Amino acid sequence: MPTAHRGRLPRLHHPQVREILAHQQTVTPGSGLVIVVRDLSGGGASGVLHDVATGSPTWNVVRTRLLSGPNRPGVMSLPDDSADTLLLIEDIDLADTASLRRLYEEVHRGDRPWRLVVVATMSTVGPAGTEGADGDAPRATFRLGDVEVVLPPLTVENVGVAVESSTGVLPHPHLAVDLHTMTGGRVDLLAELLDGAPADIRAGRAPAVPESWSAALSAALNNVLNSTDTGTTSSPGARRQLVDLLRAVAVGGGPSADPVPLLLLRDLTGEVTAANDKVFSLVLRAVHGPAVEFRDPRHRAAVLEQTPPAVCVDLHNRAAHVHTDPGRALYHQLQTVLAGGPGTVDNVVSQIRSLTTKYRNRGEWQSAAELSCIVPGSVEAVEAVEAVEALTLSGDLPAARLWSRGSFGPAPCVSFLAMHAGDRRRAYAVLDDAASDDAAGPGTERQRALLSFADWDPHSMLEHATSADDNLLITVATSIIDGSVTSTDRPDVPHRLVNGWLSLVNDDPLTAREMLSSPLPSLSPSLRIWRDAWLARTHYVLGDFETARRTVERGLATGDVHGSTLLDPVLLWTGAQVAAFQGDQSASRQYTSRLPDDPESFLIQRLPAAMSRMITTATSSDLVAALRVGESLARIGTEKDTQQPGFWPWEDVYAQCLVRAGRIRAADAVVTEAEQRAGTRGLASVAAKLRVPRGSILLRRGDVDAGVRCFDEAVDIITDTPMRAYQSRILLEYGQVLRRLGRRRHADEVFARAEEVFDSMGAPAMVERCRRERRAAGISGTATDAAAQATGSTSGGLTTQEEQIAVMAADGSTNRDIARELTLSAKTVEHHLTNCYRKLGIRGRTELSGALQRR
Repeated sequence: MPTAHRGRLPRLHHPQVREILAHQQTVTPGSGLVIVVRDLSGGGASGVLHDVATGSPTWNVVRTRLLSGPNRPGVMSLPDDSADTLLLIEDIDLADTASLRRLYEEVHRGDRPWRLVVVATMSTVGPAGTEGADGDAPRATFRLGDVEVVLPPLTVENVGVAVESSTGVLPHPHLAVDLHTMTGGRVDLLAELLDGAPADIRAGRAPAVPESWSAALSAALNNVLNSTDTGTTSSPGARRQLVDLLRAVAVGGGPSADPVPLLLLRDLTGEVTAANDKVFSLVLRAVHGPAVEFRDPRHRAAVLEQTPPAVCVDLHNRAAHVHTDPGRALYHQLQTVLAGGPGTVDNVVSQIRSLTTKYRNRGEWQSAAELSCIVPGSVEAVEAVEAVEALTLSGDLPAARLWSRGSFGPAPCVSFLAMHAGDRRRAYAVLDDAASDDAAGPGTERQRALLSFADWDPHSMLEHATSADDNLLITVATSIIDGSVTSTDRPDVPHRLVNGWLSLVNDDPLTAREMLSSPLPSLSPSLRIWRDAWLARTHYVLGDFETARRTVERGLATGDVHGSTLLDPVLLWTGAQVAAFQGDQSASRQYTSRLPDDPESFLIQRLPAAMSRMITTATSSDLVAALRVGESLARIGTEKDTQQPGFWPWEDVYAQCLVRAGRIRAADAVVTEAEQRAGTRGLASVAAKLRVPRGSILLRRGDVDAGVRCFDEAVDIITDTPMRAYQSRILLEYGQVLRRLGRRRHADEVFARAEEVFDSMGAPAMVERCRRERRAAGISGTATDAAAQATGSTSGGLTTQEEQIAVMAADGSTNRDIARELTLSAKTVEHHLTNCYRKLGIRGRTELSGALQRR
């Protein structure tokens, strides 16, 4: 088939790429992992491998493809390299079992110091729709992978995106449904239709079934009828019986080609006997239900095209009378009328509207949406509006977006969709352009309250929430404005999620974890993302880093699937911090690189994005960049009040950056304002974290006793809380201060406590950093370190002072900072650093951190 369109189709498997990259990040040096990508999409695997390679910039990427045929090579030998290696293999199912076993054993050999990850694709649906012997399993009998990632077929919404990308024309939702039904969501089949009938698709018409699809159906039928193992023959009667069965399955599947229940199939065709076994093995398959569906969507499309209108009318009419689902019965009744059968369209549409109203009144939004979506285009305006609303309320945001892009839908729903897509301009414009009577409705006021929350304007949020009489949003706005903890006893899901978030903000992460992680039935995708954003933050604060990282990935994947990016920055902020704590700088940079940098985005996106950048640049010793981001946060604070204690904690990090830059007066102003605002809240985390820059300011001004007392108070406050992430940071900063003051024994004690907390959180890089600090202090309690003190040198040949200077330089201190803190001249510091570079075999300052870790 032509392949031109496949290269132009957008990549639509972002969640699977992210899942693969997340598994890749779990591999430790000296170990390996095999990830098998099982392609059910009919052509998406190559794009996934490309995106995985792009998302692995620090890995040595090797790509190969297996070829079918008697002279094809086996699986290639593994690269012999000292760098982390990513081996990408296409069509691994073509390999023989012996090669697969050898590959698996080589990957898990365990005697190499570097990481090795194999990502191998296999297709369960070949170019002609062929499958393994059992219809699902690959040809190879050996189970290769440690992890399996499945590429599902495209959704209806994906098909709409692909068509628009390829043709430049936004398809009508009904056309997107038709194309999805014809192709089963397979990339290769969709590309074939786009190549073969672009004019039809641009004109909004479903294309004719390609001749090759009809030929494939004829070949399958002949194969069945010529078979001898079931006793079937190629007589006209046998062929007619077979065709009747296939027509019943094709028509009975409805608009989405759903599996047809056996009970319905018997009502349409009579008893399904054992003589149909060959049909089920080659053309149909039984699925859970019990029900029946086509193996290959091309066969279904060809059957429908070849079915005479009178036969379609008869099958739809019978299905309408025997179907137990009233919605499906009405669909078949509508199709009966549209195909020329008895009845009128207006009469059936009236029944559909009546049933839709019942579903809406009962809150059964998905059922209401499905009914609204089946109304034909000639009478659909009202139903399209209602479909958008029902799909939005059911949480099916991609489908709602597909239906709303033709400008249908209530303004609050369209605005809600734009908000979740991060389109701030459109989210406001839709409401501003709404008719005056709609603009005053409670739905519009509630959406304006949500927009105010997304832009962190609690006073405006309170005003609109009050107009909408929405108690939950009133609670949120009031809590932000005055810091009150107004948790409610209402057991419904939204209230539990809000209460969990407010518990986290108010220094009760244990309650937050209980509320956010307890089973919450019937969560819509938007609420699942909200839950994961703050649950991941909760796990981070508690120091449960692995769970936090898994929750981040789950939230990002949900957002990808449902087209919601609003809370991505909150998730990425947590992911970047956790990865940095764990020493996975590559993952931390990857999370940070995906943060939005658009001044027009919502404030709830800009704030965590800026905070994440400031923290990661500060910890990576890029003081200039950290100050630049901190200044942008301060500017945001002058435009809108974003400094409510506990919600967006950034002042302590920014103030510390200002201290390091020698801007003591500016740091004092930042801390003083934050202290004044935090005074009435009584939040332990805020009070403890602000004492760190306050202590640093006092030390810089020469008041050593008061400065050390501030750090002592910070440690005392935070130690009585379960917030290990904050404890560890404060202890590390305090230890560094004590070391620089020459209080080596006290510093060693504090570093030992920090090391213990980091170790309990699973942060090995930070554990090693604490050990380096203890070595630099000259006291660490081991025989080796005692000997180092006696000789005046440390491991690697550095003297105690050289080690101290090297650690400070690796942490980002300038020569002038180091000279001031150690009472040395800048020239002396430079001399010591030159000795450090020579002894460690490195070329300069940027390599210090890695060299110190490798010793």
